[in-house]
Amino acid sequence: PIEVPLFDDWPSDKPTLVLAISGEMLGYMRPCGCSEGMSGGLARRAGLLEFLTKEKGWETVALDFGDLVKAEYPWDEARYHYTIESLKTLGYKVVGIGTHDLSVKAMSVAGEALNSDPLKMLAANLKSQNEDFNIVLGDIIVPVHTIDAGGVKLAIASVISESQKEEIRDQSVEVSPIAETVPTVLAKMTEAGAGLKVLFAHMPKAEAEELAKTYPGFDLIITKSELDHPTKDDATMVGDTMVTWLGKKGMELGVIGFWPGGSPKLRFEPVLIDPRFKEGEALQEIYASFVQYLSDKEYLAKLPQLDHPSGTGYIGSARCATCHPKAFEKWKSSKHSHALQTLTDAKPEGQDYNPECVKCHVVGHGFN
Repeated sequence: PIEVPLFDDWPSDKPTLVLAISGEMLGYMRPCGCSEGMSGGLARRAGLLEFLTKEKGWETVALDFGDLVKAEYPWDEARYHYTIESLKTLGYKVVGIGTHDLSVKAMSVAGEALNSDPLKMLAANLKSQNEDFNIVLGDIIVPVHTIDAGGVKLAIASVISESQKEEIRDQSVEVSPIAETVPTVLAKMTEAGAGLKVLFAHMPKAEAEELAKTYPGFDLIITKSELDHPTKDDATMVGDTMVTWLGKKGMELGVIGFWPGGSPKLRFEPVLIDPRFKEGEALQEIYASFVQYLSDKEYLAKLPQLDHPSGTGYIGSARCATCHPKAFEKWKSSKHSHALQTLTDAKPEGQDYNPECVKCHVVGHGFN
């Protein structure tokens, strides 16, 4: 059993349904950093979801808000693919499409949607200049998805605000106005007989709170995060609608309990995904495949080596020792002197060919 003071202010009776919602992973498939105790990682979500379903005995539905990648690197399309595979393995039911996701090519996102079953991808107000993408929208990438769980009909939708469209790098993608989209989404949820209506709102929290006032009827609205870590107090009520965010880099899982006749009917608790939760082996294998992909494609060797702005070049640690022998000896006896070796020895194998890891484990990376 996991000895951790979680959900201590929740009612003693079991919630009818629990939503385990992640979001804004921004590419952090693993915890960033090599120190012990770092938070996050897709593999650890397996342990947390097992804790909710088996140890707590709760009917749990896993959902993701979106913004899985940040699209900073040439390999982010592959990262998006391996992340989608991870969510499918974890048993996630839906994933929203966020502005950062659309910073990889929209057709790559569409391609993942075509092969994502049983995971459903959500976008209610996207359109494109690319007709092939539009064919996928509405049929494969759906505006609203319903799930029957715990005797509850759950309906989820995802929208992107016009205020966020500048974050979308794929210029072929357009965003339809919220005022045109949200009433239609609410109507579809009501028509489906949804007892729990959830909206992923890719917009700032203040804007989402105004949306909740204008369009009452949603039970829960998840918004873009203001900080890396949320607290319980970040969940606010706008009428009967809870509005909250989940944090960045995939370090937390937002756990929302639902008691249909309760007052309040929703409870929110962010749970830090830390080493208390065991990593799932299948998730480790998927990440190992991603690392192997980076090695096979030789991305590290392809990164440009630039001249330093100072006009000087990297000369190596041995040259430093001639003038700074005492400092050199101290450095040589520290972990910093063999930082790259820690990647060579790391699991999964191949991290020493992972450009994102190597840049912090060597000196002079990226410069001549």
